[in-house]
Amino acid sequence: KPTSRWTYTDQDGRLVGYVARFDGPDGKEFRPLTLLRQKGGTETSWRWTSWPTPRPLYGLQRLAERPSAPVLVVEGEKAADAAARLLPAFAVVTSPNGSKSCDKADWTPLRGRAVTIWPDADAAGLAFAKAVQRTATEAEAASVAIIVPPQGVSVGWDAADAESSGWDERRAADLVAAAVPSAAAAGPRHRRPRQRDDVIGA
Repeated sequence: KPTSRWTYTDQDGRLVGYVARFDGPDGKEFRPLTLLRQKGGTETSWRWTSWPTPRPLYGLQRLAERPSAPVLVVEGEKAADAAARLLPAFAVVTSPNGSKSCDKADWTPLRGRAVTIWPDADAAGLAFAKAVQRTATEAEAASVAIIVPPQGVSVGWDAADAESSGWDERRAADLVAAAVPSAAAAGPRHRRPRQRDDVIGA
């Protein structure tokens, strides 16, 4: 059985799948469970596979419900939930399937939004931040900034670690305020073609 599970919905709150965490003797594993329909068909089925690209963001409903709120992008669903509690003024989102799959997500909902990226405090986190910076710019975000993790934190430190160590909203907001801004959004982002499977909202 999964030790944790996160629910993915579309912008209207309709279920499109889950990401489940399993902890075993070989460590942790994250697996998506998605409701899919064969393209051109009518039957749907649940599969232990990721969404076809472009994949939905985690937090789409809260993003849609708060069109004027600044956006915070974090790495992973656990960090997203923690950041949403720490920073209630922000609409918090993340992409599925880990930092290396950032380019496979659909970032177009960030168009026109002020975006801040809170990466994990490691090399993979920095790479994730740079990838999100590029894709958010391509999606025509109004602005993009990247948080620099505080000195002295442990490798991999993120919003969930900040919350568990007692951070409050003011301290988290100060960290966001010190984020390093990047260049403004460039030209329009070209949509990628649909794949064989369609995501179904239940």
